[in-house]
Amino acid sequence: MRRLVCPTAAPLLALLLALLLGSGCYDVQTPISYLCSPDHPSCPAGRHCSPAGVCVLAGHDGAVHDGEAGAQGDADAGPRCGDKLKNGAEQCDDTDLGGDSCESLCFGAGKLRCTKSCAYDTSGCALPGWVTIPKGTFFMGSPKDEPCRSTNDQALHKVTLTRAFEMQATEVTQKQFKALMSYNPSYHSIHGDDLPVDQVTWHAAAAFCNALSAQAGLTPCYVALGSGKACTPPDHLPCPADESCLASGCAKLEAAAAYQGQAIYGCPGYRLPCEAEWEQAYRAGGTSALYTGAITSCFGEDPRASAIGWYNYNVAQAGHWPLRPQRVATRQPNQRCLFDLAGNLWEWCHDGYAAPTSATQPSTDPVGPKASNYRVVRGGGFSDPPHRMRAGYRTGVPPAYQHAKHGFRCVRTR
Repeated sequence: MRRLVCPTAAPLLALLLALLLGSGCYDVQTPISYLCSPDHPSCPAGRHCSPAGVCVLAGHDGAVHDGEAGAQGDADAGPRCGDKLKNGAEQCDDTDLGGDSCESLCFGAGKLRCTKSCAYDTSGCALPGWVTIPKGTFFMGSPKDEPCRSTNDQALHKVTLTRAFEMQATEVTQKQFKALMSYNPSYHSIHGDDLPVDQVTWHAAAAFCNALSAQAGLTPCYVALGSGKACTPPDHLPCPADESCLASGCAKLEAAAAYQGQAIYGCPGYRLPCEAEWEQAYRAGGTSALYTGAITSCFGEDPRASAIGWYNYNVAQAGHWPLRPQRVATRQPNQRCLFDLAGNLWEWCHDGYAAPTSATQPSTDPVGPKASNYRVVRGGGFSDPPHRMRAGYRTGVPPAYQHAKHGFRCVRTR
């Protein structure tokens, strides 16, 4: 059922929200909107970017033609949602799905349905699993003239990854984390187990990837060190400041001896993505700030950011106050069928964080410094402005730091 909600708050707060975010109601069942830019096409496989800026199936142009509802001279002057014929900019109409299915929209198997507002209802589709990212060369970082560029951005430089890898198509969900680790650390656990798991430290994320490896009979990429002091996860208070409370007790993880430095790319088990892998996966062959095209607003509303991820503007407009993460895979995926790389939760990367330099030399299979006191996080979160959702935005966080905006996804070298 569709339900319209309006942000509610104390009078002064409501006024501030209205000034910052605008007023009005928002459809909390807003479907994935397949937006794109003809100059920066970023549609899933099997689709192309129409002149109208909508990802459409091959053979369609996304426009309204003679004989279709909304054509010139039509008394209704717009597509007739409810006439059981997909036309114009409608995603679907009743049982007419325009040839689409759960799989063609980047989901797993299931039943795709159409809402009364002629938009896809993917609630009957299974979450997607893993996506293979091919090896290759891409440009990492951001150009000096990119709007909203940060001093944390790396200089634009060529990077070559010599191994293909597979990446989880969504952030790890609370359900997935609890099933494998037997606890749920999430601050937002009351909102449903199909939300991404949050409040995860780097050590806990690495431990999850190790558990995936054990489940699959693969060599783990990380080893647990530290005090081993007894604790009950996710309560980190009994642990030393640089450790996390895991099922085995207080510990801190690092790459196993055989997989230190660049050798991490050769680990056969599951692990966190190297920063270069994460950015290559996000860009999916593109070079723009967002995978839907150029960014148009550093703060406030950015339509291209709203299409691909959850950030402070559209979360507030959806009526979720205090701001919180949303269900995974409810925004538009990139060309490789990866969801939520922009927004929702910051994602831990394997690398130690290093401050950016002006170096533009090419590099191959790069990895951050082991000695760093920080680990890289990428993608921005549900309470951040859109400029932090850019492909080139990066920052560093202590690996034992626990925050409700931090999540992750795992990868594995192919």
